[in-house]
Amino acid sequence: MGIAGQLKYWRAERAFTFRQLSDRSCVDVAYLHRLENNIATRPGRNVLLRVSIGLGLDIENTNELLMVAGHVPLRMMN
Repeated sequence: MGIAGQLKYWRAERAFTFRQLSDRSCVDVAYLHRLENNIATRPGRNVLLRVSIGLGLDIENTNELLMVAGHVPLRMMN
């Protein structure tokens, strides 16, 4: 699943509207829409981290989101 599919899945799983996720992540509604519709395909690491926090993702799912977008995952504590 690509970045668009993952974002759609997690937003639907949390039952967030674009506006709610935007408010929680401080990422523009239009940009979130472009990401989910594969119009914007290479989001920055900081954007994905903000979206991940807004979605309340754990570190494993955050890392998956980062790696799908071509970014280095976060380090995990043992």
